[in-house]
Amino acid sequence: MADTFLSNIFNPVGIFIDDSNTIFLNNDQVSATVVTKLAANGAFLGNAPITAGFTDIATAHLTRDPLTGTLLALRSDGLLLGIDPNTLQVGSFFNIRDLPIDTSAIYDVATGITDAFGGLISPEFSTFGDITAIANGGGVDLFVTGLSQAQTFPFVLRIRFRGGAFQDAQVLFSSRADALALQPQAIRLTRGIAVNDQGTVLTTLPITPNVTPIEVPVAFNLNFTPGVDSPTIVGGGTVDVYSQGMDTDVAGNFYIATNSAGSTALGAAGEGALVYL
Repeated sequence: MADTFLSNIFNPVGIFIDDSNTIFLNNDQVSATVVTKLAANGAFLGNAPITAGFTDIATAHLTRDPLTGTLLALRSDGLLLGIDPNTLQVGSFFNIRDLPIDTSAIYDVATGITDAFGGLISPEFSTFGDITAIANGGGVDLFVTGLSQAQTFPFVLRIRFRGGAFQDAQVLFSSRADALALQPQAIRLTRGIAVNDQGTVLTTLPITPNVTPIEVPVAFNLNFTPGVDSPTIVGGGTVDVYSQGMDTDVAGNFYIATNSAGSTALGAAGEGALVYL
């Protein structure tokens, strides 16, 4: 049986829970979008605005820099913010749209082909969604989901930092399934993404069995190289689950929040679910 932990929160979107069970929650307060800090018992500990005024940037997702402990908030316009978890002081790191990003070799989960998608994925004009981070090779890898311009192709982007400095960024995955099936009603939202301590990254993307797209979990190693490695389609392409948010536990298991879009195989159309893999 589920209990209501905290109520009267308007439009909560991103959430992160640290090792001491302190909760950081991104929510829209109409006049500003804030990250709210809560104790493990739900007691209010403060908040920090990450936007001001009426805005559509409320969809910031949260993660943490595994080396510094800084809370990271990614806005849908690509701006990555750093938040001190103790003082809630907010600073801007960079905007993804301004980074040099390699889009020359992108793995298409719908066809198994690696190519440049005809130049149709341009991160500088894209909308961004979920973010996750993991320590790797003495640095940090960030994995981000996005939607290409005109919200046509959902994609996964990896950004690498080594020695505290930007090293490179590359679009790893996308899917032509929606376009191949010519589905005008297809889901046009960014997906969830998470990485576990074992170095496995998981997201969901549409594929095209029998022409009608379904959304499937896609797993890959954090060092994935398009054109060299192949991802794992979890469940063999039969598990229909769309992700809006995602996280892992210490054992490496994944939890997927589906929102109310897609995943009709899990229940009635329009129903959301929390899925465990």
